[in-house]
Amino acid sequence: MSGPRPRTLMHRPLKISLLGSAAYLALSSVAWAGTITAEGNVIALDDITQVSSVTGTALFDEATIGEIPLDQYADQGLTFHVGELATILPGVMEAGESINPRYVKPGMLFPWPIGGGGVQLNSIVFYAGAVTFSDSVTQFGLTAGSSSVQYITAWDQAGVMIGQVKWEPGEDEEASAAFVGIDTMGTPIGMLTYGNDDVWGGETYDVVGDGSSSDSWIWGTGQPCATEADCFDDMGPCNVHMCSDGACSYPATTEPCDDNNACTEADTCSEGLCSGTEVNCSDGLVCTFDTCDPARGCSNDAIEGCCLGDEDCPEGWMCIVSSNTCVEGPPPPPPPPPDETDDGDESESDSGGETGPAVDEDGGGGCGCTSEERGSGALLGLLALVVLGSTRRRRDDAAD
Repeated sequence: MSGPRPRTLMHRPLKISLLGSAAYLALSSVAWAGTITAEGNVIALDDITQVSSVTGTALFDEATIGEIPLDQYADQGLTFHVGELATILPGVMEAGESINPRYVKPGMLFPWPIGGGGVQLNSIVFYAGAVTFSDSVTQFGLTAGSSSVQYITAWDQAGVMIGQVKWEPGEDEEASAAFVGIDTMGTPIGMLTYGNDDVWGGETYDVVGDGSSSDSWIWGTGQPCATEADCFDDMGPCNVHMCSDGACSYPATTEPCDDNNACTEADTCSEGLCSGTEVNCSDGLVCTFDTCDPARGCSNDAIEGCCLGDEDCPEGWMCIVSSNTCVEGPPPPPPPPPDETDDGDESESDSGGETGPAVDEDGGGGCGCTSEERGSGALLGLLALVVLGSTRRRRDDAAD
């Protein structure tokens, strides 16, 4: 069947449109964002406090990736289903089928603040989905991400479609995520679907479309709460849950908290948000790179190539202190040429200086000779002169 089955007069479609505020500061202020529309015999819920008594919750924080077990929340009365809608609940005539929902990371789809007291803490659910309840649930809500237009559609236990809530994210970044819910006004829900298809308008249900991203599902019987245990107790560290006059409320606190961020300290609650001051990771050293990881905290890693002096650089390089960088230095000077007069005498090489004239301490005149050696030389010279003179006289006599 391509559209909703005909209704009797008492079940004629009702359409209510509410325009949400562009900002949400606390649970007590304007509580929704974007545009929310109710069709059929249902009421659109735009604030988490409108779920008067919570009997089950699905937070999707058991894992970060992979398929969600279909019976993950069966102990709280909710079961996921895959396959044709008509096989999930006998009597359903609308076309469509559901696949297994998956755990994914939230990405940028849930910016703070979230309208209507919506809660997004860790992982979220994607491709979800068709569910049934074991209890007489008449109220259901979730925190919707800003991926696209989204629909919550409900059938009664006989398979007749009761109505549908449509939510369009706001264009303003501060109005792009919100709590969205449906109230069947006392009619127990036999099956409920969430996705991007206008089933009430005749579209085939198919979660593989634009994708529906959500978190923090809650459901209840619509009865007034009796104690705070009947209210949603997973609002995060900066809200308390209480029951007063049959209705749940979640006032914000200003208590110390932990935002699970190693890069902040002195965390405190403010307007429902836990945050702290930024940790100073600087170690005061020029040659380290100071960073902070939200999971591990500060780190001070050495900067490759950074220097404070030549000793920080590789051999043969020099440090430019003004930029703390190492650069290749000039080549070393060549060694001096070898001494050509060096005869290799070890004693001379050990002297460390050039060899000069010897000093004659005995009056040798600096010739390096003793007095006796100088006298012997003189006698030999005189004898040579006598011989030369005698030879010349003989030559002269012979000539005469």
